Amino acid sequence: TNKVMTLSFHESGRSLFPGTGFAEEIGEDKGKGFSVNIPLRYGTDDATFIWAFDQVFEPLIDKYNPDVLVSLVACDMMHTDPLANMNLTSEGFLHAVRKMREKAPRWLCLGGGGYNEFNTARLWTLVWALLNDIDLPDELPEDFLKKAQVEGFQLSGLLDDPYRMGEWRKQEVMTAAQNSVRDIRRTIFPMHLSLIHI
Repeated sequence: TNKVMTLSFHESGRSLFPGTGFAEEIGEDKGKGFSVNIPLRYGTDDATFIWAFDQVFEPLIDKYNPDVLVSLVACDMMHTDPLANMNLTSEGFLHAVRKMREKAPRWLCLGGGGYNEFNTARLWTLVWALLNDIDLPDELPEDFLKKAQVEGFQLSGLLDDPYRMGEWRKQEVMTAAQNSVRDIRRTIFPMHLSLIHI
C-alpha cells in the first residue's frame, strides 16, 4: 500500500493561528507516523531554519524514498511578511528548494503562501530560475522597485540582504528548533529509520 508522508516546517501554533502543527501531532491509525510537524519559534532566522530542515528532511526522504515529492513552496516565513512572525530571507528559502531538487526523484513544485506580494514575486522567480538552471541578475525592474517603495518596502535586489538579529534571540530560536527536532527524532524517526543510528 502506498502511503503519503507530509512534512511541514512552520511557525509554532503557540504564536500563530490556528494553534496547531505541534511535533506530537503525528497522524492517527494507519497514518500514524506519516504526519511530521516541525514547529519553529517566532523570529526563526535562516541559520536556525537551515539547521532544522537538514536535520529532518534529509534523513526522512533518504529512508522514505518517495516516488514523487510534492512541495508547497510558501513565502510566508519571510522576514517582511505582514502576517507571520518569522525572519527568513531568500537564503534560507533557496537552501530548502535546492535540497528538495537534489533529493526528489520526481518533483511537483507548487507556489503558495506569502502575504507580501513583492516577496512572492521575487522568490517564485528565484525558484523558477533554479529549476531551469538559469542565473538571473540581482537587479530588479525599476517599475517593480517603485511600486514596492509606494507600498512601503525597500528592496535591494532579487535576493534579500542578510537579516541580523541579536545573539540572545539566536539562541532562543535555536533552542526551540532543537526541541522540535529532538521530539521528531524520538517519535517519527524510530518508525521509519530503523537502519539509521539515532
